[in-house]
Amino acid sequence: MPHDPSVQSTAHPNDPAIPAFDPVYPLDVSVAAPTLAPISLAFGLFLLALGGLVTQWWVVGIGAVIAVLAAVAWVRESLKGSA
Repeated sequence: MPHDPSVQSTAHPNDPAIPAFDPVYPLDVSVAAPTLAPISLAFGLFLLALGGLVTQWWVVGIGAVIAVLAAVAWVRESLKGSA
């Protein structure tokens, strides 16, 4: 885009320069390992809600078991990473 001389800049010449964005990430930040626990928890909660909606109690039971196991696995994984 060419410079338009009719546009006045609002920046003052004595203002400090804005540093350029540097997308370098610190190397000492720990990142959690990938896990299937959040997807499993969502699937278990989906089955739990679906079973309650269509009153199929065996689906509610399976969904509850999957949701509890996934939640426990997710919490254990997150605590293992913070130690």
